[in-house]
Amino acid sequence: KEARQQAFRGGQKLAVYDVTVPLRAGMPVYPGEPGPELEYFKSIGEDSTANVSKVSLGSHCGTHIDAPHHFIDGRATVESLSVEAMLGPVHVVEHARDSHITAADLEAFGLPTGARRLLAKTKNGRFWGDDEFHTDFIAFAPDAGRWLVNRGFVLVGIDYLSIEQF
Repeated sequence: KEARQQAFRGGQKLAVYDVTVPLRAGMPVYPGEPGPELEYFKSIGEDSTANVSKVSLGSHCGTHIDAPHHFIDGRATVESLSVEAMLGPVHVVEHARDSHITAADLEAFGLPTGARRLLAKTKNGRFWGDDEFHTDFIAFAPDAGRWLVNRGFVLVGIDYLSIEQF
């Protein structure tokens, strides 16, 4: 489901899309990662004037960001990432095939020179309604990763738990 909001910047009307996956108990998570858990500590009427709860989940659950530290010790962690890299115009491409996205595919998408953010919509979206983790998800091939880095992309996303092949 897409939530759409209208925003204005410099007198220009912008569309803002929320593409986050709702958290739910039993949702698919990357193998070895804890899924979301909600624990209630207090409830209104039971010696409390407020409902108090705790949410716990792995850092790679649902819609998430992988910081450089995830793959390389000593690199930037999530809280030190530039907010500017995550906010701004993004190019969305639709990859309808059952294969991983390659550098040739990225070339064929015709992304404009200077593009800095990319989201890929694939057939992976069908997996979110299933509690099982699917290892056959569509990801970016290694040559696509090199292509994106060489062109200065600061944000790349895909519609499943990893942009990297399982």
